[in-house]
Amino acid sequence: MTQQALKRTGGCHCGAVKFEVTLNDLNVHVCHCSICLKIGGAPSLALGCSGDWTIEGEENLKWYDSSDYAQRGFCTTCGTHMLFRMKDGSYYGLGAGNIDDQSGLKIAEHIFVDSKPPYYEFADDTPRYTEEEFLKMIGAV
Repeated sequence: MTQQALKRTGGCHCGAVKFEVTLNDLNVHVCHCSICLKIGGAPSLALGCSGDWTIEGEENLKWYDSSDYAQRGFCTTCGTHMLFRMKDGSYYGLGAGNIDDQSGLKIAEHIFVDSKPPYYEFADDTPRYTEEEFLKMIGAV
């Protein structure tokens, strides 16, 4: 897949924040951690991307320190939560629903499944990792 095929545009609900970004791949990562559930009211469906994005309406984008290690970006006009970045620059992500062209996207994994509430279940057959398993995979413990 070419870099051009991974270039996508998107933005918030009201259009005050728009972006162009290069995705790492077309894999959607579903996070069931308590922070994602609290911030979005549901699990996060995120795409990894390069930190090299172009943002139009950046004055409408607010970064929130959601933990000691990460920030979330949201529109100050409509409140749409769109972006995620590790403070050390090691990972950038964006909400899968915030990109305009969603063709080719597929769920690749679920993380923090031990934090998932019992009232929903995804039907896909992809790997599922607990918090401990995921943190070991990324070398955080």
